[in-house]
Order: sequence, then C-alpha cells, then structure tokens
Amino acid sequence: MMFMDMVKQNTIILQTISNNIKTKNKMEAQEMILIVIAMVIYFLPSIIAMVRKNTQTLAIFILNLILGWTGLGWVGALVWAFIKENKS
Repeated sequence: MMFMDMVKQNTIILQTISNNIKTKNKMEAQEMILIVIAMVIYFLPSIIAMVRKNTQTLAIFILNLILGWTGLGWVGALVWAFIKENKS
C-alpha cells in the first residue's frame, strides 16, 4: 500500500508540474503575440511609408524609431507617411 500511495502522490506532482509548464508556455505565446502586435502598431507609420513607396521612408523610420514613443513623433511620422509627394 505504501508504494502505491507514493506513486499516486508522485503522479499528482508530475501532473501539476506539467500543467504549470503548459500554462507558462501558453502565457509566453500570448505575450509574444502581444509584443508583435505592439511592434506593428508602433512601426505602422514606417510600414505605411514602405508600402506607399515614399521616398522619405528612411527619414520616417528614423523619426518613428527615435520619437515614436512620445506620441507626437508617432503621429508626425504617420502624417508624413500619408503625405502625397509632388512629382515635378
């Protein structure tokens, strides 16, 4: 009887550890997805400039990278990415 109780107890412990690992991996995956979404939103002005083939894409990216965190820099980069260029 003693041996069987120890096996059951160890099985319960291993199941608990396994469940904790699965939960942790799920949380890590969710965190990674949120980080990727945040990065896409943060660099949205740069992405838009690239897609629109703006000639100032590098400057927009630099503004976005350096001042995007201020909010004002992000909005400025976004507006700049949407400004239509004059082809003279």
